[in-house]
Amino acid sequence: MKQRLAILGSTGSIGVQTLDIARETPGRFEVRVLTANRNWERLARQAREFDADAAVIADKQHYAQLRDALAGTDTKVYAGEEAVAQVAAGGGTDVVVNALVGYAGLAPTVAAIEAGKKLALANKESLVVGGACVIPLARKRKAPVIPIDSEHSAIFQCLVGERAPVRRLIVTCSGGAFRDFRAEELANVTVEQALRHPQQDHARLAGKAHARDGRGAQRAYHGCIHRADDAHQRALDGGGPGDGNVFFIEFFSFFVGHRLAIRARNLEKTL
Repeated sequence: MKQRLAILGSTGSIGVQTLDIARETPGRFEVRVLTANRNWERLARQAREFDADAAVIADKQHYAQLRDALAGTDTKVYAGEEAVAQVAAGGGTDVVVNALVGYAGLAPTVAAIEAGKKLALANKESLVVGGACVIPLARKRKAPVIPIDSEHSAIFQCLVGERAPVRRLIVTCSGGAFRDFRAEELANVTVEQALRHPQQDHARLAGKAHARDGRGAQRAYHGCIHRADDAHQRALDGGGPGDGNVFFIEFFSFFVGHRLAIRARNLEKTL
């Protein structure tokens, strides 16, 4: 049976890759809803190709352009951030792919979970900002949350089917301005150096999201807590008698040259 997709942020990198998969496996996936922030032209082309039920442009000033571009099709056109959250919760889809950028992804994440949808999550800020609320809500609604972005997806895939207890997860930055630095050089790096990234846009985001307060650790923490609650695979279960359910997540920040650690004690009491 085909899984019907709502792809939030379909014109970005992850959204485009998701559409590539849907295009290559038409027997498994059916694209029903597409959204974008400002790129109405690409959104219109995607909606036409996949015969989407709905297309949403978050920036309302591009509504008329998108509406006109999809005139003569059966695709319904909406505009505004509220509409993005509404289609995330709407009927006609089974899986919501949240590939939005920034805090704008939080409301659609909550809406999809409230509706009991399977959530394929690439929007990190949903957990950075609201992880303490999002994960309990997902448990309550029994809504699967699947990480699909970079390191967090890799961790998730490694844990699937793993029976042995996992005691420590180490998440490292994958590159950036300091990737060729020696360990001793990291002690004195600055935010200004971090912002001199080969990809400047990425540097600005990385500097805000990682360098100053270790949010990468926070979102990995929430993601792994949710994974630990899987009734079938308690992959993060603790060690020997008397230990309780204890695990460590360590995030090595190569932007500021220091290690941030989060320790969660006695998880059984909170899961």
